[in-house]
Amino acid sequence: MSCAWLGIAACTTPAPTGAWREERAVVVVDDSTTLVGALMRPASSAPAAAVEPRVPGVLLIGGSGPQDRDGTRVELSGYAPWRELSESLAAAGMAVLRLDDRGTGESGGRFAGATTDDFARDAAAAVRWLRAQPAIDRARIGLVGHSEGAVVALLAARADPALAALVLLGAPSRPGRDIARWQRQQLVSSDLARWPGEAHTTVLAAADAEAELLAAADPWLRRW
Repeated sequence: MSCAWLGIAACTTPAPTGAWREERAVVVVDDSTTLVGALMRPASSAPAAAVEPRVPGVLLIGGSGPQDRDGTRVELSGYAPWRELSESLAAAGMAVLRLDDRGTGESGGRFAGATTDDFARDAAAAVRWLRAQPAIDRARIGLVGHSEGAVVALLAARADPALAALVLLGAPSRPGRDIARWQRQQLVSSDLARWPGEAHTTVLAAADAEAELLAAADPWLRRW
């Protein structure tokens, strides 16, 4: 990974233990939504009496479905990708903000019914919070988004041209309807015992129709 965009020579080496410190972060989005998470910062090497230099800031944005600040999932016990990435970036000299999704973990608000646009507003509030931190360089803030989080990052960046960088992981490159249809096709074609080949057309047509009905009632799916 090249870190030239942040004025850092490299960030390819493993994160050594003790290379970072972590503190609680509370981001107020609006009257009904407060996001809670952690800000991980590089451990200071400056003398005790010296003013610490400002460091670049990074916001991590997870994909679809409610996720905590570490990106953990029930089906992948012990896997915490956002924490691991935070440690590596903090060891390379960046401050990294990761948050529980709205209505998840310690965060308030409602996840159900929220759309990608709502998550983009959450991200914008998190960026404002980062810019207000004395230890962070306001001119060097970037977004790292995965899957739907990549779309969230793009929406947030469209409204905030002052952002320094975008890192998009597994970013969708087609409309949401096409992506959902492709996912269903992969699911059906991967289980021939349950869905024999001759049944695929009928099964997928029914699934497409059901998805359209669901989208009429579900704000997130409709926006997607």
